[in-house]
Amino acid sequence: MYRKIINPAVGHIIFAGLLAAALVALGILSFTGCGLQDGTAATVVPPATTDSGVAADAEPSFRGDTDTDVTDPPPPKPDSGTTVVVDSGSVPADSGVDTGMDSGVAAAMPGPVMSPGAKQLRFSDRYIAGSPCGDVLGTLPGTSWTSGLTIRDTNADHWLELDYTALAAGTYTFSYRDRACPGETPDRTNWALYGDPTTMKMMSAASRAFINCNWWNAATETVITGVTDPVCNLKVTVATSGAITGAGNMANLK
Repeated sequence: MYRKIINPAVGHIIFAGLLAAALVALGILSFTGCGLQDGTAATVVPPATTDSGVAADAEPSFRGDTDTDVTDPPPPKPDSGTTVVVDSGSVPADSGVDTGMDSGVAAAMPGPVMSPGAKQLRFSDRYIAGSPCGDVLGTLPGTSWTSGLTIRDTNADHWLELDYTALAAGTYTFSYRDRACPGETPDRTNWALYGDPTTMKMMSAASRAFINCNWWNAATETVITGVTDPVCNLKVTVATSGAITGAGNMANLK
């Protein structure tokens, strides 16, 4: 009989192995991966990400960037180069003819006469019942109060034309009438009707400036009473350049 002597170091290893086996059996130790872990499960922490303060997109936006969850605006539509103007509902102005409408507000009634250029006069057909034919009488060159110059609306713009090639500077008084056009019978000699105060108040002050009435005191802006024959005519001043301006007294009619 002999007794086997065990190396103390080997004995320590055997003891450690037996102890480990016992601990495993009791669930105190576990073998995970390639190392011993204690019985407490380790918490897996995902890799840190750069936080912009905004949650990342769950799926890419339509342009492919996924940096934020802010939806990119759609790309701009092609510009045709033309500015679109929203219609306010008002009647657009025509080529110089009063439409009577301006953004929903009634415009001033056109006056009986205007001057679009030097040595040029235009007479409204509104005051001669829309007639395209007429004549002008008064103190203008080529006229008198008994015979006048023929005027016509040659372009259907509701204004009868009178153009001078030469017109001396000075002040002139005149009026116009509705006359029969060539081939029409009988002839007409109806004076233009623009002297009614209610009608004149519907005109602009600039238009009334061509009208001169003997029953109105422009200085006091009052009606002169007791006038035997109340009359209104047209009155202009012609400059040496041929420019024509109103010289009447009705601009400040109230």
